[in-house]
Amino acid sequence: MDQLCWQALGDGMTDILLLWRTELARPAAAWDKVTDAWRVKIRAAMRQLEQDAAQLSKSPFGIGQISVICALGQLDFRWSDCDWRTHFPQLAAFDAQMAQRASVASTVPDDDHAGDNVADITAGHLWFET
Repeated sequence: MDQLCWQALGDGMTDILLLWRTELARPAAAWDKVTDAWRVKIRAAMRQLEQDAAQLSKSPFGIGQISVICALGQLDFRWSDCDWRTHFPQLAAFDAQMAQRASVASTVPDDDHAGDNVADITAGHLWFET
């Protein structure tokens, strides 16, 4: 059951992060009530995953870990200023452990727009509190 819960959290986070970034890219202003709700959900999911980090690390590698790794990868790739590792050290340790797996290391995204001098549209929209 843990694997399915982690999959739901990870998939939900990834969905929100992708939708949120798309919303921020719209020519019209982002809908604050929606983005505020997404922020609350991401924070809650991260708190839960921090509590589950030891179990995530000890459990056999499965769909739950894959989904969580993808969500954390999205935070690193498109929400890099949120500094999640500082606020969720157990989850950061889990992520570092998983990054040693060949299957994870070989799928880290390459930013094909690096150096375009395009302002990161997600900057300042997601932060975590201690």
